[in-house]
Amino acid sequence: MRRRLHRDIKGRKSHKIVEDAIAILCNLEHRGAVGADPRAGDGAGILVQTPHKFFQRKAGELGIKLPQPGHYAVGSVFMPHDPEWRKVIQDVTPRRSARGAHPARLARGAARQFLARESVKPTEPFHMQVFIGRGPSITSEDDFERKLYILRKVISDVTYRKRDRRLAGYYVVSLSCRTLIYKGMFLADQLGKYYPDLHEPDFETALALVHQRSRPHVPELAAGAPVPHGRAQWRDQHAAWQRQLDGGAAGFGVVEALRRRHQEALADLV
Repeated sequence: MRRRLHRDIKGRKSHKIVEDAIAILCNLEHRGAVGADPRAGDGAGILVQTPHKFFQRKAGELGIKLPQPGHYAVGSVFMPHDPEWRKVIQDVTPRRSARGAHPARLARGAARQFLARESVKPTEPFHMQVFIGRGPSITSEDDFERKLYILRKVISDVTYRKRDRRLAGYYVVSLSCRTLIYKGMFLADQLGKYYPDLHEPDFETALALVHQRSRPHVPELAAGAPVPHGRAQWRDQHAAWQRQLDGGAAGFGVVEALRRRHQEALADLV
């Protein structure tokens, strides 16, 4: 996976950082992996600081009044297209977020028309964003981030107990009071076209981390054995690692260590 970080050295938020980050990502396009369909990629995305001005305006249009930055979290969620099953997941979220945080508000839902080819449309998710307010018992952003991490795991656990994760159509891309991620299984030049939010003038950040996934090395197989597609092999391996981190062989200690390392990395970036 190829990553590039773009930031304002004085920490000033602007929309130009987002524009420059997308341009940098497009310059990485030749390193990205593609399948038989030349317009179907292995994935590209961008991580930014929560664009408060943008969400304050958009939430206001929906009748939601957002608190100050750091006192609410934004989650980017891939949801199933089945409305009944999606409603089940939406009902789980407020119940599980009530402890230590205000009940969640799911908003800005959209079934986007994908810009790529027909080969990837069957797996395109229904996109939603969730807003979660910081409860009065949470005294710091660090404490809020810890509770959000646990909340994300709890909701995923409840959801996957109701339906196998491979069939659930549910995945939390990000859930944080500090950062937000937009990503998908497409090429670098499709990211900005797919997410129009990234072109709004008040969508501002002081740093942006972009990535494009590259095809991993496929090991040699026995003579006559079918050679798996690199993307599928990588996905299966990643799923195995994630199952370990979610409570399997890796255990809670490793999960905690990874979480601390992730937070330290974000602190260094900010």
